Amino acid sequence: GLGNHEYYGGAEAGLRHYFARFPELKPKRWYRRDVRGLAVIMLDSNPKYVGQRMWRQQVAWFADELQKIDADPKIRGAVVFLHHPVYTNSSKHRDHKPSNRDFRPLFERSRKAMVMISGHVHTYERFARGRKMYLNSGGGGAPRRPLLTGDARRHKDDLYRGPKLRPFHYVWVELTDRGLRWTAHGLQRGDKKLHVMDRFETPWPGSAPAAPPPKRKAR
Repeated sequence: GLGNHEYYGGAEAGLRHYFARFPELKPKRWYRRDVRGLAVIMLDSNPKYVGQRMWRQQVAWFADELQKIDADPKIRGAVVFLHHPVYTNSSKHRDHKPSNRDFRPLFERSRKAMVMISGHVHTYERFARGRKMYLNSGGGGAPRRPLLTGDARRHKDDLYRGPKLRPFHYVWVELTDRGLRWTAHGLQRGDKKLHVMDRFETPWPGSAPAAPPPKRKAR
């Protein structure tokens, strides 16, 4: 999806290069693809370059797609990609207000939306809010940025217990009968081999085992 780097040089030049590289997407700046029962939604979280009118169109499109996904029995779940994270402890960037205001509530209301994946922050973070997962993965090669620590953190519930300067990394995703299996492979400075830095699963919505009924008190 489109990030702020794709718009360097202005929207016109950025989009020209983007669509030259991905001609099958033209003229779409947000879109959906389905893969083996998984809906993948790509959003453009750059309101400065999208403009107010098209931003509203995108939000309406996103809401409509999530309603279709929830109603479609062939779709088991959905993941959403956008560049700017709605939650982060980055020392350089804050939570992205436009995405928090317009995308996050729709994502949270959707029954089948599972994970929201962002870049932008040059680090790795993972937050769970209810049955929704928020994953920030921006450690592919740019200079890494340390995270806030201690009382300076905006969010105390980062599920990845790594150091404030996270490794270079990439995230591998597998579709299984149970849901999605995620593995983050990291590379520390000076190392020659990758290591597994994080591993977790997100079950298909409705596939988690039901909680046992409460025990009745003996009379």
